[in-house]
Amino acid sequence: MLKKLFKYEFSATGRIFLPMYAALLVMSLIARVFYSVEGLQSDILIALITMLLVMLFTAVWVITFVIIIRRFWDNLLGRQGYLMNVLPVNPWEHVLAKMVTSGVWCVAGAIVSTLSFMLMLFGIPELAEIDFSEFFGWLNEAIEALREHGIWGSSILIIVQTALHSFVSCFEFVLMTYAAMCIGQLANRHRVWASIGAYFGICTVCSLFTSLFSEHRFFNVTVRFPSTQPETVLRWINESLALSLLLSLIICVALFFTSSLLLKKKLNLQ
Repeated sequence: MLKKLFKYEFSATGRIFLPMYAALLVMSLIARVFYSVEGLQSDILIALITMLLVMLFTAVWVITFVIIIRRFWDNLLGRQGYLMNVLPVNPWEHVLAKMVTSGVWCVAGAIVSTLSFMLMLFGIPELAEIDFSEFFGWLNEAIEALREHGIWGSSILIIVQTALHSFVSCFEFVLMTYAAMCIGQLANRHRVWASIGAYFGICTVCSLFTSLFSEHRFFNVTVRFPSTQPETVLRWINESLALSLLLSLIICVALFFTSSLLLKKKLNLQ
């Protein structure tokens, strides 16, 4: 049944996201043509194309945020909840299906936005004429220098941990939103405002939790590694990133179970 939930969620949301992503990419290609072809470089047209691109970039994230909220609220906490919550599915499976779907679309939106921006950016003649051989030469020299100092592995680990943290942060944001709505639906009146208040409350608690452990860890690392050697600095960065990633995972697990338990024990459909 969980597999069917995933299929249903991706099918329902894909009808909205995929055309939107396609429109953004097509618009970026059109902008590239207008930026690169001399005969089409009219100030009015370029301004119009740029404005449309900015609007599409904004729409991608606004619509993503709205869909994340509406899908969870309408399907599980609104009128559709009477049907969805009688299915032979555990509440945690509903939360998991919606969390994974929303997280995947957040990541996909970031990838598509980046690709679209690069397509548009390198259509500008001044940038298209740049010789990147010098840049890649400098990059190779930097890599060789890192290897000579024995910090290449630590540098790669920083990149990997940063990417993982960004990935987990998408799910953390989604789960914060879900938990806030599950708390807000407990109110008999003004449930939307209660959810908004719960969201800011959750953000405050999570920030305090992260700050408490991060500051304690920073003090310990500073005392233990007072040196400013590159390997020491990179070790400190890696340990800090690892701690931050661990705290984010703990927060995600706590929010996931909070949402699941509230849906199971305290569901208040109206």
